[in-house]
Amino acid sequence: MLAADGSVVKTLDRVVYYSGAGVRAVFDAASSRLVADGLTRPLIAVRVTDKTGRPVRAGTLVPFKVDQPYAAAVEAELEQGRQLAGRERSSTTAQVVGDDGLAFIALQPTTQAGAVRVAVSLTEDKIVHANEIRAWLAASAKDWVVVGFGAGSLGYDMLSKRQSGLPKSERNSVVTDGQLAFYAKGRVKGSWLATIAYDSDRKYDPDRGLLGTIDPDRYYTVYGDGARQGYDAATRRKLYLRLERREFYALFGDFETGFTDTQLTRYNRTLNGIKTAYEGKQIRATGFAAHTDTLYSRDEIQGNGLSGPYRLSGRNIVPNSDKLRLETRDRFRSELIIATTQLTRHIDYDIDTSMGTVRFRQPILSRDSNLNPNFIVADYEVASGRSAKLAAAARVATKLANGRVEVGAAVIRDETVGKASVVGADIKARVNATTELRGEIAKGGRGGLGRGSPIWPRPITTGRSSICSPMCASRIPRSGSVSRIWSRRARASWGSMAGCG
Repeated sequence: MLAADGSVVKTLDRVVYYSGAGVRAVFDAASSRLVADGLTRPLIAVRVTDKTGRPVRAGTLVPFKVDQPYAAAVEAELEQGRQLAGRERSSTTAQVVGDDGLAFIALQPTTQAGAVRVAVSLTEDKIVHANEIRAWLAASAKDWVVVGFGAGSLGYDMLSKRQSGLPKSERNSVVTDGQLAFYAKGRVKGSWLATIAYDSDRKYDPDRGLLGTIDPDRYYTVYGDGARQGYDAATRRKLYLRLERREFYALFGDFETGFTDTQLTRYNRTLNGIKTAYEGKQIRATGFAAHTDTLYSRDEIQGNGLSGPYRLSGRNIVPNSDKLRLETRDRFRSELIIATTQLTRHIDYDIDTSMGTVRFRQPILSRDSNLNPNFIVADYEVASGRSAKLAAAARVATKLANGRVEVGAAVIRDETVGKASVVGADIKARVNATTELRGEIAKGGRGGLGRGSPIWPRPITTGRSSICSPMCASRIPRSGSVSRIWSRRARASWGSMAGCG
């Protein structure tokens, strides 16, 4: 600033930064709205920064994907806006608002509390930086809600004359008949939320399967509104019970195992039993146990340019247990997955559970534009008709070095096929904003921890796989030990695991 005589009165300096493309996304709990009340849209705040650590510009698009059972609110809006054409290949994105680099990911209203996993993909100079966001939705405080029905009769049999008499063995006995069904949800001792459901006449419906989801074509030929299905007490048994509080829940009912954080100890099934989970600031723990009579099956089928039908190897598939995704793999190194797209039942595809056939809304190309093969990966449960067997697992992970390093351990036991057992450990370390190192090691297989000869790493074979142990189908060796480590940028790997073969 100059005076009238031309002398300098004051000098003002201001540094203006021009941020680049986003490369890192971190969860901002203070700016998030993490409530599962069934009415409000949960908001997950994500702070996006460039390679220098400065917030990106307002208006920057942030592509993301939300893992089931949760769904992004923008997906429902796209589906309602294009009810006949569908979403096609439109991606879900959020937009950065303000000068702090915050983008808000809105989820569909839900009553299911628990951990939410969001995968954010940021692109810089054709390099894709994958960021994992984890948040915990807490149940809202509410008064007790109780809905129930009860009816019954009590009698005493003593008829011995008249038109027809009772056999002597059935005379002078008490007879009862009736039904009791109720649903209740409310707070217990202030901080705990309890959900209880019971139906004395409930029997397993093989046409309904697990998780309670209704096939849209089973009861109604046309849905004329934007109704959304929700199940607060899904179970195949007579009783459902769930206790939860902030960062913790335990349930008895239908659930998805959700062991998808690692590769060697990956275990993703739909079961009925007991499950518990805890996710604190430093420690995450989850475990489950189930007595199941279903068998796990996995198929990998390369696309042929058609929408279907694609025939799976299994028949009599348990409804709602199917989980399908599309994988694009490197044409020279089949163990490297370039892209993954999760598919939604009744929206992206329809499945005939009795015949084991799948039809997609859009054709599945055999290769992408770079000649990398596209594969349909299907995980599902098959009714076996056998006696129930044990399936159980547990995993614990802790964060170190201010969250830059995470170390975990897992153990899995599956008796549905053989006496399979696996123990494993893993580590994940973020070196800088663009590089992350991961390492895994596991031991075990179908014969247990100490039986069988080691299986040396070899490239993954592609094609169909039959009914097998989920640990084998999840690229875990049958026995012996194997380790794997890679960088997100370098994508160098050792120890590509064998299939069921």
